[in-house]
Amino acid sequence: GLRHSGASAHPRDVRGAHPRAPRSSQPDDEPDPAPAPLAPRSIVALAAAKPRPDLDSSPPPTLHQVQPQGDDTGLEHPPLLPESATLQARFHAFRRWLECGGIDRDLWAHDAILLAEHPPELHIGFRSKFNVGQAKRKKNDPRLRQGLEAYFPQCSAVKIELAEAGGQSRREADEITYQQRVQELTTELGTHPLVLELQRVLGAVLTDVVPDTTVKAVGDDELDDPEDEQT
Repeated sequence: GLRHSGASAHPRDVRGAHPRAPRSSQPDDEPDPAPAPLAPRSIVALAAAKPRPDLDSSPPPTLHQVQPQGDDTGLEHPPLLPESATLQARFHAFRRWLECGGIDRDLWAHDAILLAEHPPELHIGFRSKFNVGQAKRKKNDPRLRQGLEAYFPQCSAVKIELAEAGGQSRREADEITYQQRVQELTTELGTHPLVLELQRVLGAVLTDVVPDTTVKAVGDDELDDPEDEQT
């Protein structure tokens, strides 16, 4: 029989191979070719965004209340509001309560539009027929019912409607605030000395500004001063 030697079935033929030359510790005699001239390029500026507050017409409710920190804040009951709380403040708290219930309630938390309170119904609108259909699937959700009872005690049901115009969802309010911040940063950075110097040296142009919403807000002077500003 054949004896298995443990070698590869396809041994590499190394006959005639030259030993690898040792790597020299001395620099190459020939200098590297000169780099090509810099061509005009674009700068994408990334700057810290100011806070993006909810654009409700009334101030938010007293905020020892629901502060979203993930899918579950551990709250079992909606935080109470004073009896004098406005309709907008109650709706604000209602949306925060739903947001703390997990991502499957994001449609209600971010896209619901308060249309009217007509006991025994709370009228809620959504911009598209698709969202109306998705929202109706959650209208009997236990958490939604809890929020309805806590913040709209005179309403025992929610009427979901198509609202192609009028009102404003939280997502729309956030987008308006975001675009306003982009315009502010574009103006600010367009005259900032560091940006102007980069444009001069690189032959670049400022084409896009993207606010970074993952970091805390900083003052304009912090572009030059690395120390954090207490706000």
